[in-house]
Amino acid sequence: MKKLRQLSFLFVSLFVVLAFFNIAVYAAEDDIIMLDEASGNAYTPIVIDGSFSDWSDKPSSPIYYSASQPHTASLYRDEDNVYLRIKMSDPGYAFVGNQYKFLIDGKDYTFDIVASSGSIQNGLNNMDVIRSNGYQLVAVASARLYRQSGQPDEMEMMIPLDYFYRQPNMLKTITFSSSNLGTQSITATGVSTMPIFFVASGLVAIAAGYIIKMRKQKA
Repeated sequence: MKKLRQLSFLFVSLFVVLAFFNIAVYAAEDDIIMLDEASGNAYTPIVIDGSFSDWSDKPSSPIYYSASQPHTASLYRDEDNVYLRIKMSDPGYAFVGNQYKFLIDGKDYTFDIVASSGSIQNGLNNMDVIRSNGYQLVAVASARLYRQSGQPDEMEMMIPLDYFYRQPNMLKTITFSSSNLGTQSITATGVSTMPIFFVASGLVAIAAGYIIKMRKQKA
């Protein structure tokens, strides 16, 4: 019976800690919004094709330029890429893609998202991701924007994590903001395997130490 209670304690502890690391925490609209992607593999993979249906299971947040302009933003990352979706507030506000700032573990990268053809037309538009510093095309990135009469402009983009760092699995925190959209920021933290792996490994070590200790006490 005593062994059963000990094993029950270990399993309950494992469940509680894993559950804690999988919670997405939403802050007030003026705060940074933390999206813990420790369970990222559970989400639908994103394809940059301009359909946006694969964003339906991703958290999103309003970004306010003014009280009448609640744009919608989503930031997501997996092991390989960081993804961003922007939906403008209403058809009266055309897409603004200037000065998109990504803060990668404390280092700034700023981009402009512009139409490949030179202007945005009705329908699906291919977009270029341009590094603002030096105005250089980020060839490994991709972006699409959909414009329909009477509907808000909507854009999605992707940048490979190894564009920012040679070892993307070491990246911890990615924050997006743009003063042209509003004052809020959105942050994605963690990767899809490392936090869970670390916690699980730690609990295994704790459990092993606990069992060894109990055996020594019995001896």
